[in-house]
Amino acid sequence: MQDRTVMRLSTLVLTILVGPWLADAQGPTKVPRLGMLFQGSHGPSPGPALQAFLQRLHNLGYHEGENLRIDYRFAAQQLDRFVAPLDQPMYVLTVAGTDGGHPSGCLVGFATQCSIAPPRLLACLSKENHTYRAAASASVAAVHRLAASDHDLAALFGEQTGDEIDKFARCAWTSPRLFQ
Repeated sequence: MQDRTVMRLSTLVLTILVGPWLADAQGPTKVPRLGMLFQGSHGPSPGPALQAFLQRLHNLGYHEGENLRIDYRFAAQQLDRFVAPLDQPMYVLTVAGTDGGHPSGCLVGFATQCSIAPPRLLACLSKENHTYRAAASASVAAVHRLAASDHDLAALFGEQTGDEIDKFARCAWTSPRLFQ
């Protein structure tokens, strides 16, 4: 009976002394989580960009299901509904007349601030756009933020191409000294 009491007491003391170390050694680990949004309604198509991205994660030591969780989400062709609450401002980029003196302009596809000092804004244009070709040889470009009520300007500069029409003949504008 005394042996049993000594054994129980020894077990209790060891549990009190060693228990916290064992608990720390087996504590839960946080697994990084990555969310990916796709436009379709089913599994991601493993295109070259996605494959390259996943390979780079693998090269960095991240393995899906082991030390990385990837959550795939699908917009089911409703991406517009997903981004609508973001309410991003719209911009028009204009450049001086590089093609025979005529100014060129288009609705900016994507824009973001990319530097505070010096202040810089990144404005992305489609390579298929007339203004992209004009901007490539321009020394100066201007970015204009449209007001929420400027639907007509957004439609003119976003839906029409400078290859076919003179957008500036269809709106009121003045040429700044910078362009003269």
